[in-house]
Amino acid sequence: MSSTEELRAGLAGYAHEQAVFRRLLKKRGSFTETEFDRWVIGREMRRPLRRHPVLGSDFVLGMGRNGGSEWARQLDLLQYMVALGDVDTATVDGKVVYRVVD
Repeated sequence: MSSTEELRAGLAGYAHEQAVFRRLLKKRGSFTETEFDRWVIGREMRRPLRRHPVLGSDFVLGMGRNGGSEWARQLDLLQYMVALGDVDTATVDGKVVYRVVD
């Protein structure tokens, strides 16, 4: 299994959350790291990532340095989407800008 296939398999349980990011990016065109932080932190108490059992090859997101926070889980998912080529990044005026890949 290639690394891309392993990443896709590990994120399969987060298909809904990936679709939310894609819709947001398509609607807005892009967002900066600051906008991401405000969006995720502002919604953290309202609607966190769905909790589901870890099955098979599903990844457990957000367990790094800031482990367990909703922000860390969302950022982890977004970074995996970048690694898969579903989301593109650029640095503009010193800030990371996320864009959907068509």
